[in-house]
Amino acid sequence: MKKCRYCKIDVDTDKNFCPICFNRLDNVDETSASIYTLRKRNESRIKNSSFLLKLFLFITVVSMLACVIVNVIVTPQVSWAPVVIFGELYIWVLVKHTIFSHRSVFKKVFLQVLLIILVLVFAERLSISDWLIPYVYPSFALAVVAALTTVLLVSPKRSEFVFGFTIIVILMTIVSSVFLIFKFTERYKLLNFLNVAISLATVFGYVLFGFDSIKYELSKKWHL
Repeated sequence: MKKCRYCKIDVDTDKNFCPICFNRLDNVDETSASIYTLRKRNESRIKNSSFLLKLFLFITVVSMLACVIVNVIVTPQVSWAPVVIFGELYIWVLVKHTIFSHRSVFKKVFLQVLLIILVLVFAERLSISDWLIPYVYPSFALAVVAALTTVLLVSPKRSEFVFGFTIIVILMTIVSSVFLIFKFTERYKLLNFLNVAISLATVFGYVLFGFDSIKYELSKKWHL
């Protein structure tokens, strides 16, 4: 029998580390009522998860270093390595924050949209042309609106998503409106006009058909 001084429990195992906090266990002779028996299946899952995490971290660091070295030696005139590094960091956030987390759908989608926009901004700054505001952002915004609307149409939990999705669409509409009002780009305004029009129509539809759900979420969050 071994004891974890941090978790204050006895662990029935021949291993040297606590299965809960992973601190080193102390050897004890007496038994206790609070015995934690480690199942082999749980132990294997913990080991596999730890190994995969270390493996992906190793691959990420090595690939980042390789990109930097290749960029500096082969193509020093074009700084493309930071885009790759930012993309790999985005994948870590995608896996950790979105796929394997229990956060709300609104937080997951909002962070993904924000990170993708940041990646696009970063990529544009490294390029020689202005393509984000007139072309890519409004196209991306329209794709997000279509994806969110599809989720609401097919998901049985649509009442839980409609409020958060409405906020996301409104924010993306505001961004395109700012581009148009302050004339951030003089080229090809059509996509931004389409994004504003379609997004406003989408928000109207969300509010019209999901008013009760939005009202419930507002009362729950802000005690209205």
